[in-house]
Amino acid sequence: KTATRLIVARVQNRPGIITDVTNYLSINGVKLKSLNVKSGEEDSFLELELFVKYNPEVDNMEVISGLHSIEGFLSLENVK
Repeated sequence: KTATRLIVARVQNRPGIITDVTNYLSINGVKLKSLNVKSGEEDSFLELELFVKYNPEVDNMEVISGLHSIEGFLSLENVK
């Protein structure tokens, strides 16, 4: 059974960061259903609302810690 969840990521607004995040998810077996990009309070940040779908065998915690290794990745909020 696949699970769909919303992840809100806060990232630095730098060229290519959205591609880095979506590529990382794709490589790790996480399907991106939709992506909503919002500017943060300051222009230097973006909020990415990621609706993702992944198989139960995907280790959620491993994916989350891997996201943190992306340059400019700041935090994850309300992971549902």
